[in-house]
Amino acid sequence: MKRQIKSWMESLRGRGELPEGWTEELDSNTFVVVDTETTGLDTEKDRILSLGAVKIRGGTIRVNESIEVFLKQEHFDQTTVPIHGILREGRHTRISEQEAMEQFRAYSQDAVLVGHHLSFDLKMMEKALERSGLPKPDQPCLDTGLLYRKSLINSPLLRKKELYSL
Repeated sequence: MKRQIKSWMESLRGRGELPEGWTEELDSNTFVVVDTETTGLDTEKDRILSLGAVKIRGGTIRVNESIEVFLKQEHFDQTTVPIHGILREGRHTRISEQEAMEQFRAYSQDAVLVGHHLSFDLKMMEKALERSGLPKPDQPCLDTGLLYRKSLINSPLLRKKELYSL
């Protein structure tokens, strides 16, 4: 996998598309893998229930530096509980949306954001940041779903899907 990413980055550099601050050597970049659980899929009305993130630096997954936060909920859709398993009130301490966004911004600063179908998570976070009066993330992003689709062999024998799960 590391070889595939390096090859992809080399092709971006060759086309002059390597984002500013990136290097060809993966170990010199910090990646933050992020995932959210939400009350639904409507980025206008639904909210983030929880946010988890872990850093990858120097080729090492920094589990001891990971964050996981659960947000206080004013908007809650009970019908989505079987999907994510998060109850309105639970054993986890809940923090405000603004506090969660401030923590995530501090944690992910100067890192490449990585996620599966990341555009949804980013849109949910952008809405939360906007409600909190905070700027949206401006760092480079990698969507593993898009990367996987792009890495598939182009063949009439292989049918590409619209969405790929992990």
